[in-house]
Amino acid sequence: MRLQYVGAVAVLSVGILTIPSIDVEPRTSVAIPPPGRSSDAVMPTGLIGRLLVPPVVPAGPPTPTPLALADLEPHGSSVTTKVITVEDVSGVRRQVTVSELRLDKEGRSASRVIAADTDEPARGGNSSAAEPATLVIPSDLDGDSVGRLAYLLGEVGGNIPIVALFVRNGSAEDPNAGLLIGNGGTGAAGVAGGTGGLLFGNGGAGGAGADGGAAGLLGRGGDGGDATAENPLAGHGGRGGWIAGDGGDGGDGLSDAGVGLPGTGGRGGDAGLLGGKGGRGGAGGGASAQIGDTITGGAGGHGGNAGLLGAGGQGGAGGVARDTRANSGSETVIVEGGAGGQGGDGVLNAGVGGAGGAAYTSGDDKAGDLAVGGPGGAGGSAQASSSGRGGAGGDAVATEGDALGGTGGQGGTSTRAGDGGAGGIGGAGTSATGTGAGGTGGAGGSGATLGDGGRGGDAGYGEALDESGIAEGGTGGAGGLGGAFARGGDGGRGGAAIGGSQESVGGDGGLGGDGGFGGLGGDGGDGASPGGQGGEGGSPGGRPGGDNGGDG
Repeated sequence: MRLQYVGAVAVLSVGILTIPSIDVEPRTSVAIPPPGRSSDAVMPTGLIGRLLVPPVVPAGPPTPTPLALADLEPHGSSVTTKVITVEDVSGVRRQVTVSELRLDKEGRSASRVIAADTDEPARGGNSSAAEPATLVIPSDLDGDSVGRLAYLLGEVGGNIPIVALFVRNGSAEDPNAGLLIGNGGTGAAGVAGGTGGLLFGNGGAGGAGADGGAAGLLGRGGDGGDATAENPLAGHGGRGGWIAGDGGDGGDGLSDAGVGLPGTGGRGGDAGLLGGKGGRGGAGGGASAQIGDTITGGAGGHGGNAGLLGAGGQGGAGGVARDTRANSGSETVIVEGGAGGQGGDGVLNAGVGGAGGAAYTSGDDKAGDLAVGGPGGAGGSAQASSSGRGGAGGDAVATEGDALGGTGGQGGTSTRAGDGGAGGIGGAGTSATGTGAGGTGGAGGSGATLGDGGRGGDAGYGEALDESGIAEGGTGGAGGLGGAFARGGDGGRGGAAIGGSQESVGGDGGLGGDGGFGGLGGDGGDGASPGGQGGEGGSPGGRPGGDNGGDG
């Protein structure tokens, strides 16, 4: 009798045992067993190949010194069982269960194999259905070459004993990646994301209210988790790779955080030393619940700092504040949008400040209520280039009472060389029955040696929807101071006044910044119509701005 198999397969011929050759054709793609297949079907070496079954031929003449099974049975033996997929010369694939008895005698060994062939094509009835499933890389790694490679190697290495200690991806049970390579896993609620492998690998995202994991030498930091009622503080973004890699984004703050809970967004993670962007600051939580006599949105998180060649992260936006209560009696309330977060610092490129949150009063409000837009965040500081622009002030809308747009954020200050950052624009203020006032533009940042001062931000407009109301444009931001031998920044334009009574007036232009040693002053900003005055020029030699929109 004769029986032929593959894997650790033998040909048994009337008690004489010979072992045929096996042709293994390596694959160029990495694969994993199809769903439902036993992991025993994977070859013990961890490699996946194509096993070609040789045609059935009569066994050749016995070897000069054949090894009979009966000679070996009294000695040491071992039994293994596994399921394998084989393909014959016609291309049909079958699943075979193999039980192998291996016997040893004086350094010589042979195997007795008992196999159960289903005699049916493997899963699906054709060759392509039995192909191992292709490893799918998560879509959030698109464009991330380091993260994709770390994931790919981590999935393969995680299935190989011993190797998994050094190369694997983090899991729910153990979020940290292997010691050398792999991406960190996502943390459960309140649990920080896993760290990436030391050589390369991304940090994992933090669970609700938890920090993102740090990357290895190369890789992106994990994002911080958003705040929840059970975990009310937003998580911070994880650090990017020590050498290069973006920092993770901060989590968003909790809405209606309550007394003692700020609703602040998480801080963005810092980038790598040589390259990478700082993480974005998380947005502040919205607010609609009254605490005392105010309703205040949460502040945006600080943007992460950049490395040598990267850019600082943008500050998070302030939370929106909205009065939704049914007001009664003489009770009044102040509704304030959250402040924007500060942009991250950088060597060559600094981050932009986050926008201030908007503020809205409801239709049941009283004449004494006030809506105030949140201030924009300051721009980040750069060491050898222009610093970051300040964030825009938040808009304010009051159905009754007054509305005041938020102040624009201040431009970043350059520390060694480069221009100061421009100030952010002021927010708009709109009132249905009272005064609508635009917010002041943000001041320009100071320049470093040979660096000009930043331009002041333009002011927001004021709008009164009722003819008896008053509209007031905001004042333009002041220009920043110039560095040595450099010019001061120009002042921002005043904000326009729209609608309302004859008492409505446009905003004044901002002051020009003074020049540094050996430098000229900046020009003043133009006043807005109607009636806004131009700002004074900086010293020495700065020109004043024009009145009434530059026409007078």
